[in-house]
Amino acid sequence: MPRLPGRLTFNQGVPRPVEADHSFWIDSERFEITSFDNVEHLVAALARRGLLERDPVVSRALQGARQRLDERSIQRHFAEVTGLGLKAFQQIARAHDAARLLRQGQTPSQVAAELGFSDQAHLTHSLKRFLGQTPRQMAKQHGAASR
Repeated sequence: MPRLPGRLTFNQGVPRPVEADHSFWIDSERFEITSFDNVEHLVAALARRGLLERDPVVSRALQGARQRLDERSIQRHFAEVTGLGLKAFQQIARAHDAARLLRQGQTPSQVAAELGFSDQAHLTHSLKRFLGQTPRQMAKQHGAASR
């Protein structure tokens, strides 16, 4: 959100009053409060109205593409825009990849080896830290979903 850089909102948010109809306002725009299942609609609406935009330096950093900036400048820019360091963002993305593979039925040891975790304990710690679940809990979800 270009008018609200990540460094200003990280771990703080921006409080918005909630209307009786479960909506909130940003500037003069009204938005419906979403659920996890339809949050993409809110993101699309914010982008259409120019309240949310893709930062080219952040996008290239996430893709691992070469940039004209030095590594430290990229890291500072990434933290300014997102409120997170690039490495933290990459760790979160790797945890999501691990969760996806576990839900597809791979074993924790397979996932740890495939995604470059040092061992299964490292995988477990990462998933618990970033996603709040252990590999076993994720595997149980997979078992329940495939029945």
